Amino acid sequence: MKSKLLIFVAITYVVTIIFHMVLLLTNNPLNYVGITMIIPFIVALFVQKKIYNEDFILTLGLKAGKIKWYLIAIIIPVFLSFDYTMSLDEWLKMLLIGLTIASISALFEEVIWRGFVRYEMRNKNVIFTYLVTALIWTAWHIPISVLFLYSEHILLNTFFHSVQLFLISMIISWIRDKSHTVITAAIFHGMVNVFYFS
Repeated sequence: MKSKLLIFVAITYVVTIIFHMVLLLTNNPLNYVGITMIIPFIVALFVQKKIYNEDFILTLGLKAGKIKWYLIAIIIPVFLSFDYTMSLDEWLKMLLIGLTIASISALFEEVIWRGFVRYEMRNKNVIFTYLVTALIWTAWHIPISVLFLYSEHILLNTFFHSVQLFLISMIISWIRDKSHTVITAAIFHGMVNVFYFS
């Protein structure tokens, strides 16, 4: 892995851990956990512009992409979490949140994990890139599992949550590459957060 990527990962993890420790001092830390989604973006911007003095926008993977993959990015999360007991109103509300707030906030992550990281590993084997990205992304989420999500069987629940995240990361990377844009990755990520993890 390139030194730039190692610097990015190290700074991102340290800043994220510090942020989580600060959150533990608040009354409702889960209300603020979503802010962590912007940390990798800020760190990548800092590393790319301030340390390496290189173009940042080029690395993000923001292109129009292939239209059919936008639909696939919406359909797969809905299918994975389909709930027959959900009313049409509930389903439409979740769809709206998934396609707007959740996808926009996920875009801050995806331009980094499937944009910047993918760009920095562009000369590596695709499967290797997917695996490394999934490991980095999953490990970055572990503090949320340990500190905020689970109060019982923390290690076991964190393990299963990590397996889910790893597999979801592989799918997100695949969708990003097939569509040629991180926008579909952000839509998929946002929809998974709303339909699968909420």
